[in-house]
Amino acid sequence: MPDLHARITGFARHAAQTTDLTSPIYAIIASAGTGEAELYELQRTRLEIRFDGQRRIMIALVQGQQLRPGLSAEQAADTFSALTSPELHHLLTVGRGWSQRRYARWLEQTLTAALLE
Repeated sequence: MPDLHARITGFARHAAQTTDLTSPIYAIIASAGTGEAELYELQRTRLEIRFDGQRRIMIALVQGQQLRPGLSAEQAADTFSALTSPELHHLLTVGRGWSQRRYARWLEQTLTAALLE
């Protein structure tokens, strides 16, 4: 079984690929307006689904492994979810002009630094 560093890095790599495909969709939903109840509900639901899936994966990844001292699996899932958000991906790749490769490398480095000793 790969060590926790390799598992976190792999999960980050997968999230970077997925976010590259989905962040334009989320940007369209966000730009359509937050005043509409249906759009608000769609955004809230998609965030809950994304976080729940990432939380379950994170808990499975860290089972029996040691995260950074004082960091629970739930806190690690919150951190992972925030850093892999479509909004942050859009900000860095569109707003700041980062390549997808640069974003993926940054995400792997940032997540391992945030979650592991």
